Amino acid sequence: MLAATLLGRSSFARNLELLENIAKFKGRIIEARVKRLLRVAKPLRKERNLFIHGRWDLSQLLDEGKVAVTDARVQHEESGRAGMRIMSWKKGTCHELTYNELREFETQVMRALKLARELLPAALLFHCEAVAQVQRAGERGPARGEAF
Repeated sequence: MLAATLLGRSSFARNLELLENIAKFKGRIIEARVKRLLRVAKPLRKERNLFIHGRWDLSQLLDEGKVAVTDARVQHEESGRAGMRIMSWKKGTCHELTYNELREFETQVMRALKLARELLPAALLFHCEAVAQVQRAGERGPARGEAF
């Protein structure tokens, strides 16, 4: 329930940040594993966003072994000069990706998934410890200064 509350609607970047913060409290082994995962996962964020928010065009570059993807998010900029506020919006940038780049991205994602799966037993143990702590706190009532 705690994980669903914290991670449910958070962005990918925020979830990585929360994972990093939680790992600091779970000992050196867990923290080292999480750091390895984050080193692999953080660089994937920009490309991942293209898969989530991008508009893909396969029609023009397919013969060249490429695909085009445009970041569909609109970027907003504000500036001010001489007491005037200037606002502008611009469309996301277009990226051309080769099949090899897509395969490399897939390889990196699979590596991150492997590291995440290695963390899963420790995460389940952490969850069980948290549930037991909540149950114990409920049986005796919250102690002075305790978060429960």
